[in-house]
Amino acid sequence: MKKLLNKNIIILSIFIVAVAAVIIQVAYEEKLIRSDPSLTLGQIIDSFKPPSGRLGRSYTYEFVVNGQKFNGSFYESAFCERYRSYQEDLEIAQSKIPVIYYKQNPKINEMLLKKIQYSKYDLKYPDSLKVFLDKYFNCD
Repeated sequence: MKKLLNKNIIILSIFIVAVAAVIIQVAYEEKLIRSDPSLTLGQIIDSFKPPSGRLGRSYTYEFVVNGQKFNGSFYESAFCERYRSYQEDLEIAQSKIPVIYYKQNPKINEMLLKKIQYSKYDLKYPDSLKVFLDKYFNCD
């Protein structure tokens, strides 16, 4: 019984450390972007349901800086998802969406979809994006 308890404590500790590492990494990347930001337009190139029964959808996007392609990804929770036709998925893939990146390393980037992302970087939220989100997603 004691070994099982110790094993559970170790697993929980590893989980907490992993979550903390992700939080620290995200905060560090946001700080870098804010220190030397640049904006461009990106395009969603793929979307898929994550494995292991996780709800929601993952998206991959790409953008070009000085002739070089870069990729990024984001996850949209099931609460934001709504049914879309194949045609609507094609329309999403053809849309140009703002991407902010760290000018010194474009691999550090974020596709800007939500108001909270714009306020995080002190940017004005474009009305055209609200129309896009209202049409294809259920979240703001």
